[in-house]
Amino acid sequence: MSVLLVLTASALLLFVVFPAVDDHVEWWSPTF
Repeated sequence: MSVLLVLTASALLLFVVFPAVDDHVEWWSPTF
């Protein structure tokens, strides 16, 4: 149960953090 909770939290964290990082990192994806 706790492992599933950690995996879910990690996935949500990636979905929240990745777009924020994508705004600052523009050299690898010039299309965005």
